[in-house]
Amino acid sequence: MVQWRLVVKRFRVLQSRAAEFPGGEILEIAMFFQPNPRTLPREAGFTLVELLVVIAVIGLLLALLLPAIQAAREAARRTACANNLRQMALSSINYESNQRHFPPGSREFAQFNVPGASWRVLVLPYLEESALYDAIGPNSDGSMTYKQPAEKMPGVFACPSVPAIEDSIPNAHYEGVTGSGAATRGSYPFEPTAPTDVCGFVFADGIFFPNSDVATHDIKDGTSHTLLFGERTYLLDDWTDGSWRSNKGRSKCIAAMRNARLPINAGGYFVSDNQAPDETAKTLLRNDLYFGSMHAGGAQFALADGSVQLLANDVEMAVFQAMASRAGGEMP
Repeated sequence: MVQWRLVVKRFRVLQSRAAEFPGGEILEIAMFFQPNPRTLPREAGFTLVELLVVIAVIGLLLALLLPAIQAAREAARRTACANNLRQMALSSINYESNQRHFPPGSREFAQFNVPGASWRVLVLPYLEESALYDAIGPNSDGSMTYKQPAEKMPGVFACPSVPAIEDSIPNAHYEGVTGSGAATRGSYPFEPTAPTDVCGFVFADGIFFPNSDVATHDIKDGTSHTLLFGERTYLLDDWTDGSWRSNKGRSKCIAAMRNARLPINAGGYFVSDNQAPDETAKTLLRNDLYFGSMHAGGAQFALADGSVQLLANDVEMAVFQAMASRAGGEMP
């Protein structure tokens, strides 16, 4: 590079002194020193074609990398969600060890249309949230002394894959499993009163239902085969609400638990869903709203032994409902 610059400099000097050389001598000298343009190094820079090629390559790499990045982020969110379920399961198991039964799905309050405290409130001391438990002040009759502290929901009740909704009291993304309803004793003794009732039956052959007091020795199917909680994403409720009596006490509506009546991520709309699209059938009762998640392929559930499993959307209903009951005899 330096040598070529020296040659060019000498050639220009000869050109400026052309008058000092006779005849064609200057031409011969000039031809000798004239650099070949093809051998001269190019100045630094990019042509338009090169720039377009670089942009195209970068775009292609981004198109290939973004799905992988999104998949990695969702895998992290799914793992965090599983950890939440595991913590809730362990808190319930510790509650059972201390109280000799799992927390009730809700403590039922006698006043109509007023929700009683949910199992989530009752396990707060076992999640190192004793201060919040004391601030809410759940009472033995199901009432809660203060609702304002509930504006701060522990993060363990929220799945990071579910978009947050601004509300005065946050919604929980996990609910207890009431049961399968397969056994005669499995339906709570409140009949749906059509056409005004929008809640329906409450199953009671699982672990969580209003005023439940199921102990480990009641789980005849085995703790590793029996569901505690599962993910939900459609029509969520305040995390403190457990259940309430409506229709002058003839109906029971549940919020912190659901019946295992429908397939996972079944779809459909609640009979009173005002946000449902026009011309869409609305057939689902409140107590039967399906379990589901934002994860691909299914929803995660915590079992009574503290483990967490992903149940696929296409899992057989017979298997799903067998896992929802505590003593149906379906499991070996």
